[in-house]
Amino acid sequence: MIETKYREIQEKKQNFKTELMIDLHEASVICVNRDSSEESLNWMNWITIMEKIETY
Repeated sequence: MIETKYREIQEKKQNFKTELMIDLHEASVICVNRDSSEESLNWMNWITIMEKIETY
């Protein structure tokens, strides 16, 4: 049961990454911070941030 759920989660993550990579049109994303400052992140940083958010 736990192993099956783990595999499902891993597959969803991989599918998300694949879809994200297919849909990319630009090399980076602009992130607007709470203080209205902007920063540019490349897509690999963005994927890492999304993975961290999903784990919490």
